[in-house]
Amino acid sequence: MGSKINFVSVVHWIRQGVAKQVPNKIELTKDDLKRIIDEHKQLMPTDDEQNEEQMSLSEDSDEENNGNEEDDEKRIVDKYDLENYDEDSEGELGANSLNALASLTMFADNTEDPYIDNEVEYSDDGEAENFEIKSTDNLVLVGHVESDAPVLEVYVYNEVDDHYPHHDIILPSYPICFESINYSSSSEQPVNYIGIGDMSKDITIWDIDTVNSLEPVTKLCGHNDTVLDLSWNVNIKKILASVSVDHSCCIWDLEKSELLTQYKHFKSNVQSVEFHPFEAQTLLVGDCNGMVSIGDFQSGAFKKWKVGICEIEKVLWNHYNPYTFFCSTSNGFVYNYDVRNEKKHIYSIKAHEDSVTGLTLSRKCNGCLITGSTDKIVKVWDIDDKSAKFITQFSDLNVGSVLSISANPDLPFIIAVGGDNNKSENFKIIDISKSKKVSSHFVSRMNKSSDK
Repeated sequence: MGSKINFVSVVHWIRQGVAKQVPNKIELTKDDLKRIIDEHKQLMPTDDEQNEEQMSLSEDSDEENNGNEEDDEKRIVDKYDLENYDEDSEGELGANSLNALASLTMFADNTEDPYIDNEVEYSDDGEAENFEIKSTDNLVLVGHVESDAPVLEVYVYNEVDDHYPHHDIILPSYPICFESINYSSSSEQPVNYIGIGDMSKDITIWDIDTVNSLEPVTKLCGHNDTVLDLSWNVNIKKILASVSVDHSCCIWDLEKSELLTQYKHFKSNVQSVEFHPFEAQTLLVGDCNGMVSIGDFQSGAFKKWKVGICEIEKVLWNHYNPYTFFCSTSNGFVYNYDVRNEKKHIYSIKAHEDSVTGLTLSRKCNGCLITGSTDKIVKVWDIDDKSAKFITQFSDLNVGSVLSISANPDLPFIIAVGGDNNKSENFKIIDISKSKKVSSHFVSRMNKSSDK
């Protein structure tokens, strides 16, 4: 028997001060859990019914896409080693049980839910202290897949204690992307929601401030295949964008939980999307046909650049210069573009020997760009509007192929990394300033920033 699947597909930071100080907690006894699983097992289709449905969907997909979908699916299967998805399923919490749990309904008001314990008792002061989230704490969300169990793991991070696990949420499918959503149409108070795109065609939104959640707050249905990326509009808070294997980009109204519009002009998988940090109507999109596009979701107009014969892995607005953006590719390059130059990129760098799957800018240190790749290396760059300078690399992380990188939104040199190493630790938090090359290069820049 081969080794079990064990990888971290996505990592994501939550800003300090966003999480509720004392999260809600759903208390379920073992008898309650067993009863719920038994009740919902009988609602699930049999294996024969599932196989028939999958065969029917595959035939329909082949007819509509002339076989192109097979190539799309194979690429995702290979990337995440999904050939073994159904292997080594043990116990009652198999795939059917996970789907059954995801079908449960929570109360809209936590005070009405008999399972919510708003006055949780603790065995010792240390347990109570670890449960509380301080205003100086970050949360780190980790999409962890082990065997056939996809889980959202929530860690607490601070500079004193480093990081420790807080709680987790069982997910119905392999997570592909996370996006913070601090908006709820039913609450005037701030919320701590996370949108998840996964191997299914739906988007689920979960409340991170509720421990032991059994189902999402809401579900958005409109794509026909795997959701590859999400972007929340911080300027129009009820708007969410998503992109998918189905060759489309969707714009969602979170107030009504409905699809506003769907752009279907793309000729391949749409892999990455990000709203502009300051212009509410503008979004950046990258697809697997080697195209990057800037769109106005209100007018529907798009402007395009052909990057090359490659797939666009990630797109990223430069929040230090809102006229420029970056994109990374499957053949190891990172490109810098200026939206005012419609002819070509400003500069490019051969960043890695393989796909650049991680691309992020420090939120607190101007010009500090971090890249990660399936070549198992993380690199640090100093970028400006004319060029990029290589600073250093981390090649001994032992996380395997880098599948995701996320920069801490409050601290300049802290990053989270997720990978596919199934024999060792595949999630790590790294302080890149511990490298003398990083600290010596950027220290003067940080001193100037602190004086402002």
